[in-house]
Amino acid sequence: MSRRRWHSGLNALRERLQKDLAKVENETTCLAGRLANPNFAGKAPPQAATDARHTRWHC
Repeated sequence: MSRRRWHSGLNALRERLQKDLAKVENETTCLAGRLANPNFAGKAPPQAATDARHTRWHC
């Protein structure tokens, strides 16, 4: 494999990982906001709140 092609593959991998990281960070922020909202825990079905807590702390 040529050096240029190898660098191109690394750049593509870096871009994909940065995109994945941004998605996970966004999901974490959204879940933290939901869990901090007292209305979410009060109005959401119990399983939804439990799922949100589980997802938030086990990412």
